[in-house]
Amino acid sequence: MVSPVQFPTLKAGSGWSSVTPELAPVGSPSAPGYDARAIARWNVVPFQDVDEPMTVGVVAFHTNGIERVEFSLEGGPWIPVTEKHYNTRTQTWEYAATFDPSEVDDGLAELRARVIPRIGTPRILQGPVRRTESRDGVWSMFLNSNAGGTLIRTARYVSPTGSDSNDGQTPQTPVRTMAMAARQIHLAQGGLADGGVIYLMEGDHTMGPGRLDEHGNFIGLAETSTRWLNVTRAPGTDPDQVRITRGASGGIRTSLVRVHDLTVRQYEAGAIFVTSANDHETHHLWLDNLDMTGPGRAQANGQRWTGSRFDVVFATNIEIRDAMNGFRGENAMFQRNVHLEDIGASAFHSGSFIVNCSVTNLTSQGNQWGWHPHVWLLYTPSNILDNHIIYGLKAEEIYHPIFMVRNVRGLTNSAVVNLYAVSKIDNSSSTFATREVDHLLLWHNTVLDQAFLFREDEHASHAEGYLAHEMDYRNVSLMGNLFSAFGRPSAMDISGIRAHHNHFIREGTNSQEIGEYATRGDPGLTMMSTGTPDSPDQPAFSRTWLTPTGNSVLLGRTDRKRIPAGLNGRESGSSSAIGAVQP
Repeated sequence: MVSPVQFPTLKAGSGWSSVTPELAPVGSPSAPGYDARAIARWNVVPFQDVDEPMTVGVVAFHTNGIERVEFSLEGGPWIPVTEKHYNTRTQTWEYAATFDPSEVDDGLAELRARVIPRIGTPRILQGPVRRTESRDGVWSMFLNSNAGGTLIRTARYVSPTGSDSNDGQTPQTPVRTMAMAARQIHLAQGGLADGGVIYLMEGDHTMGPGRLDEHGNFIGLAETSTRWLNVTRAPGTDPDQVRITRGASGGIRTSLVRVHDLTVRQYEAGAIFVTSANDHETHHLWLDNLDMTGPGRAQANGQRWTGSRFDVVFATNIEIRDAMNGFRGENAMFQRNVHLEDIGASAFHSGSFIVNCSVTNLTSQGNQWGWHPHVWLLYTPSNILDNHIIYGLKAEEIYHPIFMVRNVRGLTNSAVVNLYAVSKIDNSSSTFATREVDHLLLWHNTVLDQAFLFREDEHASHAEGYLAHEMDYRNVSLMGNLFSAFGRPSAMDISGIRAHHNHFIREGTNSQEIGEYATRGDPGLTMMSTGTPDSPDQPAFSRTWLTPTGNSVLLGRTDRKRIPAGLNGRESGSSSAIGAVQP
């Protein structure tokens, strides 16, 4: 059990009058990592209603370490936070402060953060919530204060046996479609469905079609602006009996939709959660606390959960099983506490912020479509991707590559930290096959029974291909990793890679060695169970881990300030053990 922490409370200003200016780099221009920008994202879903004080956090890293993260509410004083602490709300070690909604009037409030490394280039989290080409997740944190209780929350009920001629105001008079419920909320609230609640009665439901009633008649849209329109189970219903089973054209078709606390069952390939947003519209989707089951991991070619027209998909506290994919696509930009089981293709395809997630049993066995499964895959030949974070990912019973970064034009300012992965086949490998990498952190990862490789492009004859001597890797840090094996092309320039205190299990010609204080051979691991399965302050991982014990060469090797705890929930001692698991 982690001891509670008193986070500083933000004090509000009079509002933001302009863009917060960029900060100058810190330290000597000749220092390694001086030109590397801080890696940082909000670990909060925006546009929430906040009735009581809430802890808001930022996940942040830098090759030289983070000096502080500064938070400001509506232009108020910048409040510095100098250490990571455990945030029980997100189950994450992060830099955090408290947003007290009574500090501001009811309505939308804007928080910004400045992330300042010990040596290096700061990053400012500000601006609108949107997906950029680099998928960097850089925006302000917008939250809706409701300390005064003045925000409107109109409810309507939907039943598969209801009628769109009903008023939807009670469980006895439900409408038939979510589109009608959303439109009624929109009209009842004076032309805006912000904060409304669509209560689903027991039975199977369809998301959509947008703008149409049960007879296909046009009824108009439900507009949202700064608050989520909620779709959830009606009070007193059994969550297993309230099911969304298919999507129809356009979905609910509004800017902000949150679906939470119910069951999703998919029986066919098409996406369930869709929108028909036009190019000038920005639609976001938040999926929260859902139990989701697909049609089988090898049964539906092209299966996916969300449509491509959503700008950003936020996924929190979700279990997915028996499906071809987890959340797949460039818009799957925020995944926290998402746990997958029996997946046939992509677990976290194109994910750019993955925190405290897991996948168990990833295999394409039985499919007839020639899928190439991966736990984490980045494949974007035309874009330079920035500010990607994996922070806590457990992968077990994996029959394919753990991760592959391939044919990406470039990857900058990104981190993979506390990844624990155990492969079921020894002849596979995880690879970074990318021409340009600038500021990549690989810290305290455990990758067993699979090699980790920096590799030249296997399609070097193509126009976008490259050979080993053309690989440009700068500000790369490998620290505290436990790899079964490591490899790189002999012609690759590694002068831009700093590596220390890594352990490589295989010896001889089957594995190379890199960096200072490297060790080899048997790491001294023991299968152990840690944590309490029902503990509310720990992520819902399976509880068994290969753990360094006794006289393991992995123990006491790195600075605790970089990695204060392992993925298994155990805090580091005065120094941290190599790998993702702390004893």
